[in-house]
Amino acid sequence: MRFSINIFIVLLIASLLILCKKEHNGGVASVPCNIPNIEKTLIENSNQLGFDCFRRLSIANSEDENLIISPIGISLSLNSLLQASQNRTNSEIKNCLHLNNFNDSTIINGYNHLNKLYSEIDNDSKIINTSKIAFSESFKFEPNFQNFYAKSNYAEIISDNNAGFIDNINDNSSELNNGHFQMINSFNFDAKSKYQVRTEESPFYKSPNQSSFIQMIVSRSELNYYADQTVQAVELPLGRGNFNLLLILPQNSESINDLCNKMDVRILDRIKKKFKPMMIEVIMPKIELTEIKTMKEILKYNKIPSAFSDKIADFSKLSKHDRVYMNDFEHVINLSISSKENEEIEASNASPIIKKEGTLLIDHPYIFMIYEKYSEGILCIGKINNI
Repeated sequence: MRFSINIFIVLLIASLLILCKKEHNGGVASVPCNIPNIEKTLIENSNQLGFDCFRRLSIANSEDENLIISPIGISLSLNSLLQASQNRTNSEIKNCLHLNNFNDSTIINGYNHLNKLYSEIDNDSKIINTSKIAFSESFKFEPNFQNFYAKSNYAEIISDNNAGFIDNINDNSSELNNGHFQMINSFNFDAKSKYQVRTEESPFYKSPNQSSFIQMIVSRSELNYYADQTVQAVELPLGRGNFNLLLILPQNSESINDLCNKMDVRILDRIKKKFKPMMIEVIMPKIELTEIKTMKEILKYNKIPSAFSDKIADFSKLSKHDRVYMNDFEHVINLSISSKENEEIEASNASPIIKKEGTLLIDHPYIFMIYEKYSEGILCIGKINNI
């Protein structure tokens, strides 16, 4: 009898140790996913488009501004415009997506599936990706286009002259009678570090002489780490681990803006291929940001010029209304990388964190990417200057 009790106690202790280890390592595991070849192509091309737009916006925007975009969000909105366009405009959108050799239905169904996959794969991360088309109330849609939007898992029509997004529609009858519309892509991402151990307060330096105290999230585990003469990078799992946050810091004489202006797939691949697992403590800012960028100039002059022209745009599958064209493309990002519930700020008297061996302190401007672990689809690319 005593032997049986001892065995039971040993098994109970072993089970508790396993559970404690599982909890220490971040709890529930990530969910592997198999991606069809066509969707792998969509992802690769979406990533490429995202880097291209990010570099161009980085050059065009103020150096001290934050810059965040969602490659998959931009691609998803352009994808919805394929259903509305024909001829030259349709060809330009496909060329922008680097998908000239695929038919519209293949592209549209592929992006629909990817959007659903990313929204549902990790219950500990919240992703909502929507594409809205805003028109005046007098606008009449083609039935096929209305059916497409009704069945889509991410598309919405705003039909309201006073809609906040439609800045260029006013009481002028000529404005209301023409067919211009506005595309609004809204990408919302909310997740927490899988390996968070505590929170602290510490300065974040916008510049060497300008700082403010903010809440920092402290994570500790064996993480993928990379460093060379120009960059230092670490990969931090979020949620259950399906989404990774890649934090990139410039090194030595490399500036944050120089790095942004040349960021591309090759740099990302170089980092990933040379990752080394390392036990490390990462101290990074808690992020609660909303960024709104117009993509009009980037898309108009470099990608899909005809879509913005009232003379040559062809959105006849959307409406038979005269002069149907897109007057703006707004990209709205709501990003939250926050601390876990019930976490207390450990340092009651805020003071600069002392960097120890095996610690990566993110206390100055940095670049980040969020991507899905198995498909490698990039959800966000960003530069954080101000918090």
